[in-house]
Amino acid sequence: MDNDIITPAIGERAAMGGYLPQYDEFAHFVYSYLINKELEWVSIADPDAEKLDDIQYSIYTEVHAYQVKWTISDANISYVNFKNLLPLLASSWQRLKSSNLNKRVFPHLLTNKSLSTYDKIMAADIKIGSFHDFFFEAWEKIKANQPIDKKWEPIILELKEISNLEDSEFNAFIDCFDFQPNYKQKSCGDTERIP
Repeated sequence: MDNDIITPAIGERAAMGGYLPQYDEFAHFVYSYLINKELEWVSIADPDAEKLDDIQYSIYTEVHAYQVKWTISDANISYVNFKNLLPLLASSWQRLKSSNLNKRVFPHLLTNKSLSTYDKIMAADIKIGSFHDFFFEAWEKIKANQPIDKKWEPIILELKEISNLEDSEFNAFIDCFDFQPNYKQKSCGDTERIP
């Protein structure tokens, strides 16, 4: 048998491994907001949403838009992965805000991938930490309006620059942006209030 031939079922299993978590999350959101009588509309794979197209739903005052990165292997997400995604997510957020003027738009990045502890985030040719370090020492503190160590300031400036957002808009984006690594799927029967 030729080792270069890829069985179609392998590709299908890999694709479903990524799509099933999206569908499960979508079912969870829809179910939760339906029973609370808050759901206004839902959308999946909306090309107008650009990168935040995996799942979207709207309640009366908010729109939530998701990019879901799922893997069936033991993988991690690095700072470079995050840095490459950030401008796409920021652009999608801007676009969704312009088409939902009377609602607050919340961008979400969900992944079951672990934060990389092996990558090297550099500032002035000095390693200041891994993406795991950045997430806990800077990202979560910024989200909680807490001061961060000065070593992370050049990295925040780099993210601001690549986001293509003005200072105030970048701050608004970070304030509402929900990034969840190591994400665990919820079942459709979970009825707690969700973001």
